[in-house]
Amino acid sequence: MLTFYDDVTIISDFEQVPNQKLYSPVPDDWWIVTGDIRNSTGAIQRGKYKEVNAAGASLIAAISNVYGKNYKLPFTFGGDGASILIPNSRIEEVKRAILFCCEAANQNFGLEYKAGIISLKDVRTAGFDLAVAKFKLSDITEQTLFWGFGLDYAESLIKKNEYVGFDQKIEPKGSMEGLECRWQEIPAKHDEIMSCIIIARGEAGDEKSKVYSECLKRIGEIYGPLNNCNPVSEERLKFSKNWKKLNVEWRIRTWKPTLKRRLQYAGKLIFQIITGQYLMSNDVTTKATTWGRYKSDLVKHSDFRKFDGGLRFVVSSTKLQRKKLEKFLEKKYAEGNLYYGLHSSSGLMITCFITNYHREHVHFVDGADGGYVFAAQKIKKQKETKSQKKGYQ
Repeated sequence: MLTFYDDVTIISDFEQVPNQKLYSPVPDDWWIVTGDIRNSTGAIQRGKYKEVNAAGASLIAAISNVYGKNYKLPFTFGGDGASILIPNSRIEEVKRAILFCCEAANQNFGLEYKAGIISLKDVRTAGFDLAVAKFKLSDITEQTLFWGFGLDYAESLIKKNEYVGFDQKIEPKGSMEGLECRWQEIPAKHDEIMSCIIIARGEAGDEKSKVYSECLKRIGEIYGPLNNCNPVSEERLKFSKNWKKLNVEWRIRTWKPTLKRRLQYAGKLIFQIITGQYLMSNDVTTKATTWGRYKSDLVKHSDFRKFDGGLRFVVSSTKLQRKKLEKFLEKKYAEGNLYYGLHSSSGLMITCFITNYHREHVHFVDGADGGYVFAAQKIKKQKETKSQKKGYQ
């Protein structure tokens, strides 16, 4: 089914991302679904970051499954949560799926996942806005880009309230079909994996565009063009053989569990890993896809750089490169131009959402021990030290 999202601008060069004129307003009758894991920092410190990532991404899978594989929806993943835009249809099914994700995170992993739904009309009434564009990942797949603080406002409501947009008790119901977590953590090519979040300040859109453009220019001087900084590479992609890691997918995909369902999925998971390794290594073509190109598509479809009301990226970095970037960002922060957060990890983690194996799959990249979560914590502390006239400037 076609929606406004099918006609928004497709950007091929990430350097154009700060151009506000390329973004299309989200219609008033659309809705934001967003979720956030409470005390994700504590969960990560207990060694549960893979669980945090999987639970956070489950919202994208569950809501996408409500509308079906042929319905393209805008979404973004933030490490310990996610946001997705939906049309004004199937709202009751969406609410059931939201609660299904919250229940699965709690019962499987002991995580408190809070999520809710709010209309764009209400977001704009509150003084915030949201527009979208697409970034071309390959000839078949795009990644959503977001301009404005609509997502931030929706998330702030979730953090204050239990379930935004729910006026009655609803029975949880949903499916995590397509959510996969089967790859080993990938060690850094250089000294570390660096996760970075940059949020421009200022009232006018052109002021923020200028800040983001300056940041991308400096990032390019330090690391090279961001398009060429993908920390994921084919030769470093290996299936995990650690059941403690694999059972994250096993547990969340079999919610609500029965013994039969869990035994069946365990067998399916092991079988798919064994056969997948053979098919990819030997470039076998099946009805599903040409498996020899799956890893190359995975690399292309990794969301290691994104724009969702702020600039986020994950790169393999030397300590010297990180210090150069931090020095630049600290100067811009002191001048009142932006907020920023950096976090260094020893490797990166990949969480996958598979619409189908024939090239329609996206892969969420994050630092293996809390990259985006800890970077966001640093931004929160920076905001607390600045006097704000309004919540998200």
